[in-house]
Amino acid sequence: LLAWRRGDVAEYLRHCTASLHSFEAAGDSRNACSMRLAITIGALAVGDVQRAQEALQLLADEAGALKLSHFAAVAQQLRGRLAAERGKFGEAIALQRQAAEVFRQLVDSRNEGAARVELGRLLLEHHGAAAAEDEVAAAAALLRDWAGVFPYALAVEAALRFAQGRAAEGKALAEQAQQRLKALGRVERGESYILMVHADALRRTGDKRGFAQAAARAKRNLQARAARMTDVSLRAAFLTAVDDNRALAQLSLPSLEG
Repeated sequence: LLAWRRGDVAEYLRHCTASLHSFEAAGDSRNACSMRLAITIGALAVGDVQRAQEALQLLADEAGALKLSHFAAVAQQLRGRLAAERGKFGEAIALQRQAAEVFRQLVDSRNEGAARVELGRLLLEHHGAAAAEDEVAAAAALLRDWAGVFPYALAVEAALRFAQGRAAEGKALAEQAQQRLKALGRVERGESYILMVHADALRRTGDKRGFAQAAARAKRNLQARAARMTDVSLRAAFLTAVDDNRALAQLSLPSLEG
């Protein structure tokens, strides 16, 4: 957990894998599921899709066999994220929708909100603002008290407002998301996306200098996060295999001359 907080996902994955082996040797299936969940999340964070898929399949199989409904629902939500990373957006939307409904039935607002924010973003990017509006609003309401994921929900809502032509509202939401991220130092999900949405909000509202400065800061933030990883191959994957990180790394900075 300390490795995750300081941003060394490689070390975090090593600890989780060692813990998984210990739990398996002890016959502790529930904690083994917890470690497979942690490994899946860590692998997704650095773009190690194969490792995420392997851990997730084992998690889903064991959770189903043991009738651990909460783990099964989390596995479904993460399958949605994995499908999106692979460009299977229709499948990702269906999985996130199903997971959100299961979490609603389990009265798990945090994970329901996490599923709905992913669903809302997918709908916004692939079906437009009208299709996304209800899910984005529901996600923001559900995640309001969950500091580690609320900034991501705000950033998705900001993108929605821009898509609706409501630029002032979009900029305010993007600034709120960025300020919350700055206050926390790190968030559980969507750091690169939050920074890109904030920079884009400045661009869309005509602040060319502000956009250039925000985009440059965002790029430095990305490189600093990558530098915290002790595994060079995972560091490279973090920068190139995670869609939002790759988009941020490739973001062009405008010239401020003239």
